[in-house]
Amino acid sequence: MAEMDLKYVSVRRLGEVAVLRPHQSLLGGEESEEFRGIVKGLDGERLRCLVINLRDVDLLNSLGLGTLVDAHQRFAERGGRVCLVAANKRVQDLFALIRLGVVIDCFPTEEAAIEGCTGKGADATRTAFGHP
Repeated sequence: MAEMDLKYVSVRRLGEVAVLRPHQSLLGGEESEEFRGIVKGLDGERLRCLVINLRDVDLLNSLGLGTLVDAHQRFAERGGRVCLVAANKRVQDLFALIRLGVVIDCFPTEEAAIEGCTGKGADATRTAFGHP
């Protein structure tokens, strides 16, 4: 398992899965640029799954949402998958409002997201926010 702790984002590799954990809100500044650069690099490595742990993300604005959607699009275009983890109530409400949870799978824990992302049967633990 390789780990990297950058200024705004921690990265942990588990085989074909990478777990990203932003250290703060994603509001379109340097933190979002670092995040996008990491996603682009991991996509270039053709990783199968990207798990994004939002535990330390208090807020997302439209630019921050764009970073998550961009990550999803990059991976989905080549058959990869992005899963979100541990969004707080405010972020969950935002996802429900814009129905992001319909497009990107959201899970309560990293373990469930990794299992769900790799197809090992964690669909039952998927969170309901953003779903009809």
